Amino acid sequence: MTHINNSTQTHFRIRLAKTVAELKALLQVRYEVMRTEFPMYVPENTSRIDIDQWDAQSYHLGLWWSCQGRELPIGYMRIIQTNPLPVRENLRKIVKAYPNLESQHQKTSTSPIKFLGNWLASG
Repeated sequence: MTHINNSTQTHFRIRLAKTVAELKALLQVRYEVMRTEFPMYVPENTSRIDIDQWDAQSYHLGLWWSCQGRELPIGYMRIIQTNPLPVRENLRKIVKAYPNLESQHQKTSTSPIKFLGNWLASG
């Protein structure tokens, strides 16, 4: 999906993160939103990246804003699958660059994501 405003050459595009840098930028967007809306579920960290055990088996989609040759992530969504995906290699590179994220990335769980479990139970 692309929206183009010809007067300012502004574009909005929804697409998968293609590189380590793009994935990192999307995980930083997710961190900012989650720390604001659900701080009890996302530990504060100096890297300002939200990463968890479901990321290696997720498609990471971003809403990208492009203007005058710059592209910035302004929204994030992931689609969690049942098996690991190729994105896990990029996640390993991020964790290697930010070792403080290792414990968040290595958690294992068969239970649903906390706030989704609460939401489903209340519905």
